[in-house]
Amino acid sequence: MHLLVLALKLSLDSFIAGCALGPLGLPRASRGRLALAFGACDALATLVSGRIGLSVAAAGQAGPVLMAAYGACVLLLGRLALWERRLIRALPLLLCLDNLATPAAPALAPLLGVASAGMALAGFGAAASGARFFATRPRACGVALICGSGLLLLS
Repeated sequence: MHLLVLALKLSLDSFIAGCALGPLGLPRASRGRLALAFGACDALATLVSGRIGLSVAAAGQAGPVLMAAYGACVLLLGRLALWERRLIRALPLLLCLDNLATPAAPALAPLLGVASAGMALAGFGAAASGARFFATRPRACGVALICGSGLLLLS
């Protein structure tokens, strides 16, 4: 049960990013590559974290400041990516930092990577399902979901 909770927590940012990017109308192949990038970055970050033992808890009093800065960066990059699509490629790198800051056994890297890729695809699917509802305001929907992602990461 603990492993499932960890996988869900660490892949929730990929789900929210998929939801936020879904209304932008990316081609299916781009969505697939982006989901794979989310999974690969999260798996690699988990491997690195397990090897060098990084954690936000080890940062002591600076931990909340680091998380706030991380959330602000996600919000800024997400907002900019809505208008400059090349920046979308940076999102998996930025969103893998939660895996880097969470101590987990390196053996869990493949599982956490698959969970992240799957959650990103689920986010794209959820966005497609809600596309009719948000058809008149796709960018506003994307901005709201990316802001929600940043707030989630700050909590």
